[in-house]
Amino acid sequence: MRTSWFARLNVTASPRSSRAALLLSGHWWRCSRGGAVISSTLRARSGRSASTTVWLGQFASAVGGQICWFAITLWAWQTDGRASTLSFLLLSNLLPGILFSPFLGVWVDRLSAKSVMLSCDALLAVVAVVLLLLAHNHDLRTWHLYLVGVTEGVLEAAHWLAYSKVVTTLAGADGLARANAQIGFGESAGSVIAPLAAGLLLKLAGLPAVLLVDLLSYLAGFVTLALTRVPVHRAELPADSVETVAGRDSALRTMRAGLSFIASRPALRGLVFVFFTLNFVSAVGAVLSKPLLMLRSGQNAVLLGSVSSAAGLGAVLGGLSAVVIMRRVRSSVLVPAGVAAACLAGPVLTAVSGQAPLWLVSSFCAAFVLPSVTSAYQTLWQTAVPLERQAQVFGIRRSLVQAATPLGLLIAGPAVDLAHADPVRTSAVVLGAAGVLGSIVGVAALVAPTLRAARSEAAAPTG
Repeated sequence: MRTSWFARLNVTASPRSSRAALLLSGHWWRCSRGGAVISSTLRARSGRSASTTVWLGQFASAVGGQICWFAITLWAWQTDGRASTLSFLLLSNLLPGILFSPFLGVWVDRLSAKSVMLSCDALLAVVAVVLLLLAHNHDLRTWHLYLVGVTEGVLEAAHWLAYSKVVTTLAGADGLARANAQIGFGESAGSVIAPLAAGLLLKLAGLPAVLLVDLLSYLAGFVTLALTRVPVHRAELPADSVETVAGRDSALRTMRAGLSFIASRPALRGLVFVFFTLNFVSAVGAVLSKPLLMLRSGQNAVLLGSVSSAAGLGAVLGGLSAVVIMRRVRSSVLVPAGVAAACLAGPVLTAVSGQAPLWLVSSFCAAFVLPSVTSAYQTLWQTAVPLERQAQVFGIRRSLVQAATPLGLLIAGPAVDLAHADPVRTSAVVLGAAGVLGSIVGVAALVAPTLRAARSEAAAPTG
């Protein structure tokens, strides 16, 4: 309780003067409290403004990166015409992030998150310059792209871990839902903008123009972040400080601590399992949806493009609606319910339906749900994990959850390739089974009391 200025004076007064002083002290307390509220409100608004500024720069950077990556995959396909090249490019970008995220999380927690982001943006810009020079001199080869995929996979993983901490710092607990909804909208919009922009730029100006756009986008992210003040958390000491060196555990011990943090909290274990399943279903869908639609429609590329456009529209509208949805539905309910709905509306409906209108509805609905689900999921984790441990815990979480993607890719493709007699039926069965699995996991998590109480229990270990 706040002590009034009168009480601190420690004087003796008459009852009358005491009553007057108490009235004055109460007025002072109310004024002080009002000033604190105003100050807190101004800080919150300043944090939201800074968060939005950083988001705009990172949105430009992310869209530029998506445009570049899409154009590179097209260029690689046009250069050698082998599907295996695209698979290897995807794996070269995905696997390093899965393998190194736990190590990167330990490193990010020991440094300033802003410094890590700036370093990653600068190094990604250097990679863009190297690619630009190789493409301009007609020296670019496919093996260069594999090296770029590995390098960017590691840098983007470190960048994402640091960005999560910056968002938590700037947005605050009350602004996390809004900030994560913004990020979700940016990812959705980027997935729509990138293929169109990459195709046009590649056709009209060539690969060097695409790489130049990529370079400028990284510079935009770098400049906006450099000009934004990000408070340094008290646990983020310089790497060579006495306190940090003296208290530094080994990387492996710190990673074990991050894994133990998740394992000892039922709500976090549940969230990991739910999103592991969602990533697995998404990977199976990425492999099987397009071939299934092409086979059922008689190789109708226009229809396939319409289905992709419906997904893009759903993703953008879902991103715009995420803030409203998250305000009305508790995050611990939204995540499992959204996963179940997305799996039913997407893979299951696509697998069982043979009509184009249903494919359009399926694609739109599944894409509409996902931005709110991913934003709510990230908000739950940022609320549950202390800021000074977020990167180490998120690094473990990222590796666990994303491991489902290569697993889905490895299972879905061979399963259909082995079924030479009826590939359409086999694709539909595998896709539908994956969707049903995701729906069951979502519903089970929804009714489980552990996950329903995620916001209140996630930070408390058991046992």
